[in-house]
Amino acid sequence: MEKTKFWLRMMVVVLLFGLAVINCDNGNDNDLEKSITITGITGRSGEVYVVILKSFDLNAASVIADGEGVISDDSITVKLFSIDYYGSDGYGPPWTGSGNYIILLSFEEDWSSWIYTNGVEITMDMAINPPRYSISNSNIIPFNRFREFD
Repeated sequence: MEKTKFWLRMMVVVLLFGLAVINCDNGNDNDLEKSITITGITGRSGEVYVVILKSFDLNAASVIADGEGVISDDSITVKLFSIDYYGSDGYGPPWTGSGNYIILLSFEEDWSSWIYTNGVEITMDMAINPPRYSISNSNIIPFNRFREFD
């Protein structure tokens, strides 16, 4: 279990800070721009970073989209952007993709890392094949569907 937690934390660090040359968009230009709302975030404040992944493969361009926002009224809505670290603000165009993806959260107040697990406890299998969330036009996810990993 400790080994799994180590690799999950390592993945978040690599994905948040080390992917400086990725520009992916699995979306269809005719789709709507996507955002994610996380509800029920009690006892926390400040900025939250959201990363959308297609896999946990460190050797592939697995980051699809990301975004950030500030918690307000125990929830946050984050507009998702395609990855473009060549742009002036670090964000590419709004992301319009859909499908099943891994979702990671990072809270700036304590740099804790959270992964979407559909509410189940983290297991060894999640290091290889974590649960995915089906991103569509309406994406409202209760915070109790995420688990912290340290």
